Amino acid sequence: NRGTYIGKVVDKKGKFITVVIEAEDLKDGDGIEIINDKSIGVGGMISGIRINGDKSDKLLIGQTGDIYFKHDVQKGNHIYKTLDRALNDKALNQYAKQNSKVIYLTCEMMIKIDEYPKIIIDDGEGNVVLAIGSEKLKRAENIAITHERIKDQLSKTGDTPYKFIKIEIDIHGEVFLPVSIINTLRREALDKLSEKRENLNKRANKDINNDLKKEFFSQVSKKTTDNEEYIAGVTNIEAAEGAIDAGIDSIYIMNTIDIKQIFDLCIKRNVKCYFVMPSIVFDNEKSRYEEILEKYDFSGVVISNMGQYEFLSRFKIKEIRGNYNLNISNSVAANFLLEHGIKDICLSPELNFKQIREISNKTEANIEAVVYGYMPVMTTEYCPISMGSTKKCNDICKNGEYAIKDHLGKIFRIIKTDAHCRTQILNSDLLFLADEIEKIYSSGIRSIRMDFYVENKEQTRNIVDLYINGQNQVDFKERVDKIKSAGFTKGHFFRGVI
Repeated sequence: NRGTYIGKVVDKKGKFITVVIEAEDLKDGDGIEIINDKSIGVGGMISGIRINGDKSDKLLIGQTGDIYFKHDVQKGNHIYKTLDRALNDKALNQYAKQNSKVIYLTCEMMIKIDEYPKIIIDDGEGNVVLAIGSEKLKRAENIAITHERIKDQLSKTGDTPYKFIKIEIDIHGEVFLPVSIINTLRREALDKLSEKRENLNKRANKDINNDLKKEFFSQVSKKTTDNEEYIAGVTNIEAAEGAIDAGIDSIYIMNTIDIKQIFDLCIKRNVKCYFVMPSIVFDNEKSRYEEILEKYDFSGVVISNMGQYEFLSRFKIKEIRGNYNLNISNSVAANFLLEHGIKDICLSPELNFKQIREISNKTEANIEAVVYGYMPVMTTEYCPISMGSTKKCNDICKNGEYAIKDHLGKIFRIIKTDAHCRTQILNSDLLFLADEIEKIYSSGIRSIRMDFYVENKEQTRNIVDLYINGQNQVDFKERVDKIKSAGFTKGHFFRGVI
């Protein structure tokens, strides 16, 4: 979370500190953060390095030198590199070079009722690609799509090198065509075009590891099991009870507040119990989690950053799983985790179903996704409730009874995550996909996860039952509509962010 560890402070003289470099070279222009004894970080850019009093532009591994640093730090504080200027400049130059040339395109799109939408793109250099929608189009009940709206959406090529100089649109009838479908077809077609153009230039790929290319582009055998797993992420004992009563397979304990009660309940009810490591763990908090992992015989542990993988190596962990905080968004990353023994991976919540399906087809890892919950949008070190109140705390934020409101009137609930009063701000909109179970499974997701932060026992039981058994119940639509009426989102599953 803080960059790459490179060394530590050995002395301080006025505005200069003496540092020893242990892990990675430090150069002028690099960014660093130094963590003090209270696990609070102060950062800055490197400008002015001295070795034995002489000016230098870098400090190599093993060297000791002085650097200008205006913040107050102490001897022994750890130093982390947060920016490598040379690497950053190289990336910017490569990006600018790749995108300096504008590639002009012509496009033709065919739209017809009861047929799949099609788009053809031609770069004028012999490269032509076709993209076809996944659903047949319907007649518009209210407002039909127009040539102008389609052209406007197709023209949004963003920061790609492509620009349309001619767009022809063939519409038959009063057609209903969501903007999301136009965007998806445009992205898919441009991706195909980029791949086709890149394959023509062999030199562009000569430095890519052949094994990595094979892993990324080839199909590997499907997973050895198609068994589904229903997971409930919980923050309190009530939610755990409700989920288990509804027939949940596994419980994820997402904080340390009710950890003993939840663990004991899982043992009593013979339900798998996993502990989810928080995304932020400071050095002075490690002993707390060491104590937890030594005390409880969990079915496994879910890591939220890769530093925790090494941290867990000292314990006898039955199974390590990957949380969505790892931001796994391609099969190379998924297979990397799989090679390190992480067989269950919760993918990035920013992926859509099509992207998830592509990853699932190229890895033997078990794919997990969060498909219900008020997802956290922020973690804060300080409690907004206690800062704005003169009353004694008394864990008033534990159950999400307090919230903040934005300028649009949206309500973002506040919950306590641990004994240190670290808090999370939850999304105002509920992620809800109980009526999309078929699409969830067809994308390759086999572990369906529901996260409960503010729900009580009965609410949790109802949601878990809805996802597991709802499709076979006569009142399924009525129950779904009731939940949707209070406001919901389908996240990025149908649109993605890329």
